[in-house]
Amino acid sequence: SFIIASSSNQDIDIWNLEHDLRPLILTLRKHQRPVTDINWSNFNQSVLATCSVDSNVHLWDIRVNSSTVQTFRLVHHGA
Repeated sequence: SFIIASSSNQDIDIWNLEHDLRPLILTLRKHQRPVTDINWSNFNQSVLATCSVDSNVHLWDIRVNSSTVQTFRLVHHGA
């Protein structure tokens, strides 16, 4: 069982509730602004997506530590 959380420091922390001595197993760092949403994949328990005020959506696979699998950037067009 995993718990995942983020605060305004742009980091995403993942804890494994089955690890008694060192439950924090991974910290993901790639966003440049506060993280606004985190979602686990419905199809793969090792994959999650995060989005941020920095206009990026990162896909992560926690089996490959803190590397992103793919990044999507929202492009803003002025009116």
